[in-house]
Amino acid sequence: MRSLLTTILCLVGTPAFAGGSEPLNNFFERLAGLEGKDTRIAKVAWYGDSGVISDGYTGELRARLQKRFGDAGPGFMLASATFDDYLREGVRLKRQGWEASSVISGDLDSGRYGYGGIVATSYGGATATYEAKEPVSAVEVWYQGHAKGGKLQLFIDGAGEASATQSTKMDKVGDDVWRVVLDKPAKSIKLRAGGDGQVRVYGVVLDRGDKGVQLDAVGI
Repeated sequence: MRSLLTTILCLVGTPAFAGGSEPLNNFFERLAGLEGKDTRIAKVAWYGDSGVISDGYTGELRARLQKRFGDAGPGFMLASATFDDYLREGVRLKRQGWEASSVISGDLDSGRYGYGGIVATSYGGATATYEAKEPVSAVEVWYQGHAKGGKLQLFIDGAGEASATQSTKMDKVGDDVWRVVLDKPAKSIKLRAGGDGQVRVYGVVLDRGDKGVQLDAVGI
């Protein structure tokens, strides 16, 4: 089982690490380990606004980190967004049919918007297709389960039938991760709401190997 290092860097214009003189030492030590024998993914979450939504400087930083410390894949991407110009360097996203709710609007009684601050819902038929320039080896779907949860389907590299299916039905509301390791690397991943109830999706993680860096550009 892989070891996953999650390091959160919140760049919001105010001191995020008050009380520690060397708050990023552990992060840099972990990166240094990736140049050696460490097998892990160092994951950075960069929250921001329009500059992050379009993955401009975040895309450049991701490329530089991955060139030096290893390319662990595109990382987390939303299934749908409440704004235009949502881009990710190295991945083309085509989405249709979703209803999306943002933490900015705050209109959900549950208060559950997920890691990316946006939850996408559908009773069936909505799709999100991720077309990567370089193949990925595993896919994670981060979703919210509930008593009337529907099915999620994954279609790999344009397959006519679902390559994998997951029920999101749970006795009570809760968050979960559906991880699918691909039989062989693929460039096209389509997520579909398969009916039988409402699905609530936070996003998808695209992995490429089990060592290196992922930088999630989380624009809200």
